[in-house]
Amino acid sequence: TFYRKAQRTRSPNTVIKFHANIRESLQWGIRRGYVLTNVADVAEKPKKEPFLPHFYNLDKMKKLLDEVRGTQLEFAVVMACHYGLRREEIVGLKWDAIDFQYKQIEIKHIVTEAVVDGHYQQISLDRAKTEKSLRTLPLLPSVEDLLLRMKTQREDLEWIYGARYDHSFDGYIYLWPNGK
Repeated sequence: TFYRKAQRTRSPNTVIKFHANIRESLQWGIRRGYVLTNVADVAEKPKKEPFLPHFYNLDKMKKLLDEVRGTQLEFAVVMACHYGLRREEIVGLKWDAIDFQYKQIEIKHIVTEAVVDGHYQQISLDRAKTEKSLRTLPLLPSVEDLLLRMKTQREDLEWIYGARYDHSFDGYIYLWPNGK
């Protein structure tokens, strides 16, 4: 009944994850002697749906890039569109990962958020989501131009903000105008 009701508002894949959590919880209860049987073993879970990605066509991609040009989102959208980078990889990009001489970008660091002791904390790691996520990509001319423009803007913002500029995140590329 729970799975049927959950499927009204959730995808089958989400309900399958619910099932896994319920089953594991009941297994824990069996090991501790709180329950005698695991009813999740006989429950009928939904069939998994294959993931079907949706891609922008060239016209939609051009429109999106035009819409974000000159905004705070430009860098994130450009990196996602051109390289398929994840949010954690975009935020984690550092200047030392950009090799302007050999025209390469090295994906080797991520920044993400996690709940620790009930509070959101920013976590920086010198690793990627998977081993295959550690990779070197070609630095495309349009991305190189954007990065060089951002570097110049960053220098201007440091001068404008003066002592109020936050240098805690020096080295990272994608920052707020005040350096945070």
